[in-house]
Amino acid sequence: MKCTVGITAGDRESPTLGQTIASLRDAGFESPRIFADGSFDIPSNLEVSVRSPSVGGWPNFWLALTEMVARSPSSDLFLIVQDDVVFSKGVFDYLAAAKFPDECGVVSLFCPKCSNAQFGWHPFPTGFGMASAQALAFPREMAFQFLADPWTVNYRRSAPKSKHFRGDGLHHIDGVVGQWCRLNDKAAYTHSPSLSQHIGRDSIMYPGFRGKRDVTAQ
Repeated sequence: MKCTVGITAGDRESPTLGQTIASLRDAGFESPRIFADGSFDIPSNLEVSVRSPSVGGWPNFWLALTEMVARSPSSDLFLIVQDDVVFSKGVFDYLAAAKFPDECGVVSLFCPKCSNAQFGWHPFPTGFGMASAQALAFPREMAFQFLADPWTVNYRRSAPKSKHFRGDGLHHIDGVVGQWCRLNDKAAYTHSPSLSQHIGRDSIMYPGFRGKRDVTAQ
């Protein structure tokens, strides 16, 4: 399996990008491209695409996936990771051996605690309330369909405003992906236990928010 990996990164008060990069390497993935939203220190030995000035969470995600597909259109899988996630060792080989149905639109390598279940792969809730954008993997044809879909193409200029969306088109990556799945009868899958963990203390998209560190991936 050929997997193209990208990391969306921002200027964090407590940087964790180095840990994410090292963890991806230990998990078996090839060197990722960094999609930096703004200017800040980035390891010099990696390929980097910089948004300057910064564009926001959803635009950076959209541009990252677009560039990944444009650079490596024959990849079997496109994995977009946030810069505050660490992975279990050997995840690449485990993911490569997985068999997903044809209607699988996206796979989340991060499983929130509320979704823990019997060991293995499980369907993941889709729609506006989909919870998890830390590590999303799109099968090749699904990535092309996602980028060409009217819902995702128009989200930046016509994002709804509701309890799930701010209405500015800059946030809620998980909700955009989840709703794309629902609109197109695509399934989302995740794994229990989680194949990755969120380690960030501060949020780029929600300044002032402080999350809990929960590092259990091994």
